[in-house]
Amino acid sequence: MITNYMAGHPGKDYGYDRLMEAVYYTPHSVRQMINSEPDLLNCKNYSGETVMHWFVVENDIEIVELLSSCGGMVSDYALTEACSLGYVDMVYLLLGIGVVPNMTSCKAQINLGSNMPRKTLIKLRRAFNRYGYELDWPWSRKSGF
Repeated sequence: MITNYMAGHPGKDYGYDRLMEAVYYTPHSVRQMINSEPDLLNCKNYSGETVMHWFVVENDIEIVELLSSCGGMVSDYALTEACSLGYVDMVYLLLGIGVVPNMTSCKAQINLGSNMPRKTLIKLRRAFNRYGYELDWPWSRKSGF
C-alpha cells in the first residue's frame, strides 16, 4: 500500500506523480506498473483527485479507458464534473464502467450549464437514459426536450 507522502508536500501522495508521469511519458508501462502496485490508482493530488479523475476533467477518453482497464474507478463527483463540462462521450464512458451518478448533483450541474448547446443537453439526457437513469428537468418540458 502506498502511503508515503512527498517530503514537504502534505496532502499529495507520492504515487500520484509517478503514475501521472508514466501515463504521459511511458503509457506502454502503465499496465505493468499498476499490476505491481495497484494502490497507485488510489493516490491523490492536493485536490483529492486520482490520476483517473484528473483525466476525466481533461476529457482524455483514451487515458481514462486505459486506467479503467487496469481497475481504476472514479467517484460520482468526476461524473458530475464531466456533466457540468458537457463531455458527452466521457459521461457515456463513466456510466458504462459503472460509475453510479449522484443524480441530484448531475442535474444541478447540467441546469447550471443550461447555456450548453441544446444538442449537448439532449445527448447527456440520452446517455443517462441508456444506463437507466432519468434526467427530467423542469425546463425540458417547456422546450420540448
